[in-house]
Amino acid sequence: MRTALTAATLLAMVGLAAFGAPEALAQPGGDVPERVERGVESTEQHLQYETGDPVATEAPAEGEHWSIFLSILPPAAFENLSHMMGPSWLEKNPHVHVSHIFMALVVFVLMLLLALAASKRLQREEDYLVPAKKWGAFAFFDVAVGVLLGMMERMMPRDKALAALPLVTAFAIFILFSNLLGLVPGFLPPTDSLNTTLALGLTAFVAYNYWGIKTHGFGAYFKHFLGPMPALAPLMLPIELISHFARPLSLALRLMGNMFGDHMVLGIFLGFNLLFVPLPVMVLGVLVCVVQTLVFTLLTIVYISMAVEVHEHHDHEDHALHHKELHTPGDVHPPVQHTA
Repeated sequence: MRTALTAATLLAMVGLAAFGAPEALAQPGGDVPERVERGVESTEQHLQYETGDPVATEAPAEGEHWSIFLSILPPAAFENLSHMMGPSWLEKNPHVHVSHIFMALVVFVLMLLLALAASKRLQREEDYLVPAKKWGAFAFFDVAVGVLLGMMERMMPRDKALAALPLVTAFAIFILFSNLLGLVPGFLPPTDSLNTTLALGLTAFVAYNYWGIKTHGFGAYFKHFLGPMPALAPLMLPIELISHFARPLSLALRLMGNMFGDHMVLGIFLGFNLLFVPLPVMVLGVLVCVVQTLVFTLLTIVYISMAVEVHEHHDHEDHALHHKELHTPGDVHPPVQHTA
């Protein structure tokens, strides 16, 4: 369970990684007085929108998907945060969406409270050695860590699995609760934004390469990019580079696409305003949330195991060398002669 607390700490890093998304890394346009001026203008538009003044033609926080934060926070908060992020990379749109940041903060606060509740059983040794009688925060972390550690030990040595367990647990818990948040009315899943999922994918990319270099060394780790023999290096090197750089993008697009589509389908059925019609879709939505969490987590575990394993062609070389030492000419035994 101490690993669970470490996972909660890394969870904060993963949650904050959503803020370092492409929009946040763009160059901010304008200075502080301009941001304040834009915030004042947005506040005036919000007042006009609420009072029904015909001069106001825009709703507050234009372009943002409706959520409970649009009713709680003033539009100046969205405008100033959007302006601080700067224009988007692809569309160069100065008004970027920032709802995923607030939703990621909600998940981060929930996970922090869950970790604090679980830490109460760690104060005495007899408490965390005995399984919990009721389902709670401690039991949740206990089951999650046990299942993930069991899967990781099947793919890599135990010491490597324990080293990567906090990050993998943080991924699983953050993605699961982010996905499930989209099923709560008034909230949006942070994982339906490419900003959040790409941050998670890049974190996994950096992590498994770090553990690969730490295990084999820089030269030995990147040597397997060249293939089993030098003659294949010109062919294998670009293939391996494309394969590795495509991994964070595939993780991000798969998770974002599935959660965006699931949320859109649920929104369509909720728009019918019928009491029990959205229930089957919500049940399927829970299944999608769990499956996408497992897919992202399992692929991350596979990438880590591939990075820390001893590569197969090296094993063949060692086996051939060992076989050669055993069967040297001096060690050949003369044939046994049978006598009548």
